[in-house]
Amino acid sequence: AVKTLSENERSTLEEWISPPESLADEPLPEPRPKVRAWTKGDLTALVGNDPLPGDPQRGATVFREALCNRCHRAGLTGPAVGPDLTYVARRFTRGDMLDSILKPSQVVAENYRNVQIVTESGKSYVGRLLTEGDFRSEKLRISVDPLRPGNFVELDKKEIAESEPMTTSPMPEGLLDSFTQEEIADLLAFLEQGASLQSAGRRQPAD
Repeated sequence: AVKTLSENERSTLEEWISPPESLADEPLPEPRPKVRAWTKGDLTALVGNDPLPGDPQRGATVFREALCNRCHRAGLTGPAVGPDLTYVARRFTRGDMLDSILKPSQVVAENYRNVQIVTESGKSYVGRLLTEGDFRSEKLRISVDPLRPGNFVELDKKEIAESEPMTTSPMPEGLLDSFTQEEIADLLAFLEQGASLQSAGRRQPAD
């Protein structure tokens, strides 16, 4: 599809078709001190008819510090390893979004599920299969570290003894446990503002 674009179309859509910036080689930030092992019941003030308001600009910082940007695209930045979150608030309520963050394995789309692979030599790997351009390839790649999605293990398909899909998500639990209730409110506000951030960040076509 990209090959069929004119030069003007390429210029207009540059932010969309450029390869996403990789975070695989960036070191993980220092762990933040744990605030609380949050549950949905602890955060009732963030949902309902009159939820605790948040600041989307501060929420953008929480999005990065909670390592969401390691796997998710929001607006014009981030990889597309996990679901694109730019328009997530159009499809899900604030409560739904909070549920998905707190319990990421509760509902997982099939194409984002982990798989367990056991080799003929007895080694076991759990991770997400990386989509390859050629299904006839003799190699298979599996991402085994959800916080470093660019890192993967490559296996020869002939080495695989067992392959079993799992119901778990690559997204780890407890990502919000080092943030305050107010910071979580900021994150939800950021996700709710995703569509407008997308529009604000889009480049204007050249005259």
